[in-house]
Amino acid sequence: MARRLAIGSVQLSDRAPRIVAAGGEADLEALVGAAGADLIELRADLCEDPRPETLPALLARLGAGGRPVILTARAAAEGGRPLEEARRRALYAAGLPHADAIDVEIASTALAADLVPQAHAAGKTVMLSAHALHATPPAAALLGLVDRAEALGADLTKLVTHARNLGDIDTMLRLVLSVTLPLTGALLIHGAALNNPRFGAMALCGDSGAGKSTAAAAFGAACDELIVLRPENETINLYATPYWRGVPLCAPCQGVVCLLRGGEPAFAHQHGAGALRHLARHMVRFVSIEAVERAILRLLGLVCKHTPVTTARCPDGDAYIPYLTEKLAQPLSAAS
Repeated sequence: MARRLAIGSVQLSDRAPRIVAAGGEADLEALVGAAGADLIELRADLCEDPRPETLPALLARLGAGGRPVILTARAAAEGGRPLEEARRRALYAAGLPHADAIDVEIASTALAADLVPQAHAAGKTVMLSAHALHATPPAAALLGLVDRAEALGADLTKLVTHARNLGDIDTMLRLVLSVTLPLTGALLIHGAALNNPRFGAMALCGDSGAGKSTAAAAFGAACDELIVLRPENETINLYATPYWRGVPLCAPCQGVVCLLRGGEPAFAHQHGAGALRHLARHMVRFVSIEAVERAILRLLGLVCKHTPVTTARCPDGDAYIPYLTEKLAQPLSAAS
């Protein structure tokens, strides 16, 4: 069983956001009394004269407030006050016994390599972080940082980016949702959420050029880009997302239709591994994390067990929507 992740007495999970109050020595009393904060972070680099011999007393004062304390000596390259690397190393060494967790930059490879085993041996939580102060890197670069943090032994990875526009926010949302949703019992799917009086709520997935967006527009889909499938008891609930002018939708999913390109028009009901394979092609995944992969496989099995999965090859041109409408109006198991 995987251990529960915590900082001191505060459990961390994807269901309960935690608030961290952070500051330097000048903010000490404000941090002790910070209303609503779950955790306190002492930014040693923000102290006027950060010295290893005075750090334990500062951490003790913060700890007296009853909340776990994170120790950080941020590197100048990632937004901290300039400190010699030897001073940063000494601050961490002096403060580690008195903190519940440490936060070190992924880029500080040598420092992290030394501190991580020391922190783990002392029973402390290790957060490895990266701060992109001027832009949001592409998803591939963010995932590379996650991989580096895991290789260094991080208990959790913190990524901080500057969002210049909605596209930057979108990058972070897709990345985070693709990991957190499976761990909370749901799948993030590239597809459209149909909700039509003739056939109810249905998930429509499709290869590029197979006609998913055309059908979504014709049927007035609740959304067309990202959808969520969540098994609950023996029902698969379909959720719309805000993407492509999406509107709220949560309804029992009557089936999943995977559009294919080319070939003679036909609907084919898929079973077992075949159903799982077709649906898996439309999963939104950016990174391979063992716990997430296990969750995805389990959830795909539940979706395929409790709702029909059908592949569809449709005629081109004007016959496309009438053909798809006719087939969707039938029970999916019979439409094939």
